[in-house]
Amino acid sequence: MKKIFLKLSLIALILAPTKIVLADDGETIKIKQHQNKVKFVVVQKGKTFYELSKETGISMTLLRKYNEFHPKKDILEQGEILFIEPKKNKSKSNKQHIVNQHTTLREIAQKEAIKLAALMRLNPNYSPDEELSKGVKIFLQ
Repeated sequence: MKKIFLKLSLIALILAPTKIVLADDGETIKIKQHQNKVKFVVVQKGKTFYELSKETGISMTLLRKYNEFHPKKDILEQGEILFIEPKKNKSKSNKQHIVNQHTTLREIAQKEAIKLAALMRLNPNYSPDEELSKGVKIFLQ
């Protein structure tokens, strides 16, 4: 249920212009822009870090850095957001996020296109992977 909600809420952010790029293998990549002005792609079924690295022309190291995934994360899931440029230090539009289901700062950082370190500075009482309770206010600016 948690993953479905997170994917749906991330999909809601995809109301931005789309740029279509032709990958080296002839496949098209839809590059979108998050409301926080950060470009991303939506992971298609079966895609790997390696394939997306080749298709976007961005190294796997940079993709991992931009997305700040948990260090043990190896598998990308269909529908997941993969940023292809650095996230921002704060939200351009939202001042805070109120947790309406159990989530973590790492997940909020990805949803809001904010660097995890910046989000942690704004919310020093929480660790990156700590499950936050419903109603907790997380500052985004």
